[in-house]
Amino acid sequence: NLYPDAIIPEGMTKGDLNHRLFMYYSSSLDAARDSYIAYEAMLCFASKVKMRDLPELSKEELLELMREPFAQFGNPEKALGKPMETLYQNSRKMLIEYANDPNNMLEGTPEKTIDNMMFGENPKHKFKEVGRGKAALIMKNFVRFGVWPFSPYEIPIKIDRHIISISIGSGVVQVPEQIEVGRTDKVTKLIEEAYRRVSREDKI
Repeated sequence: NLYPDAIIPEGMTKGDLNHRLFMYYSSSLDAARDSYIAYEAMLCFASKVKMRDLPELSKEELLELMREPFAQFGNPEKALGKPMETLYQNSRKMLIEYANDPNNMLEGTPEKTIDNMMFGENPKHKFKEVGRGKAALIMKNFVRFGVWPFSPYEIPIKIDRHIISISIGSGVVQVPEQIEVGRTDKVTKLIEEAYRRVSREDKI
């Protein structure tokens, strides 16, 4: 389980609609806990319900289906990140704005596509728990499985606290004096672009 996001659930075909939705929703729950826990829960959940059917479920039905697979999270209604609410709201937004298919988020550039993954067509009610880092994870998997045509050398990586600490602490990135190191929102963009430049130039 070193790469839990690379596991295709039983009954899904690489890159098909259910797999595309699975990749999107799994990444939205991958935060503040070990990744393998989030993906194990989603793998178990996917054995109970087809991802394309999520918008049809009421909150009560969704909660009942999530209780056993998400037991390690605690109560899916109240656990960190509110996984039940996240799946409920995001599946409806996906249905209304993208015809229930994240492939419809694809634009001509990674930047525009990432904006769609975070905000959708109605930025006032963005996708829950999908920030820039999660969007980068989703994009990586869509490229990995051949769903989206971007080069793996041009897409961003998820910048988390570990990458920030390592990059600044080891001197990979020099932070301008006017930016406080504690302001991760200001530093993240600098680090992301540095790694994208290296990735493009050195084909890493």
